[in-house]
Amino acid sequence: MKSSATFIRGVSSFYFLPHPVIPHKDLDFASVNNIFLKKVHHIVWSEIITCGRKLSGEEFQFTKFHSVTNIFLNERLIIKENVLLEPLKSNIRTIGQLEWVHAPVYSVAYK
Repeated sequence: MKSSATFIRGVSSFYFLPHPVIPHKDLDFASVNNIFLKKVHHIVWSEIITCGRKLSGEEFQFTKFHSVTNIFLNERLIIKENVLLEPLKSNIRTIGQLEWVHAPVYSVAYK
């Protein structure tokens, strides 16, 4: 399991826009991201998940992708996202599902 804790104290801005996660065949992935804010003026946090290695024929061939993101402001939980993708158990390609990319972007402004 991958876990991260990000602490942002004082008046500041923080931007986290990583490269997309490209899940490979048979991947069983779990992560928890905790972001702790104090007096922050602006934060942008993003996580991008693709269908996998499409050109290698590995579209949605991963076993499990589980990602939890918690954003706290002054020790109070203000945003929680819990993404669980299990393409071998449910058809991700149906209408209303993720289509090709899941890319949440959180933007928090506080004064």
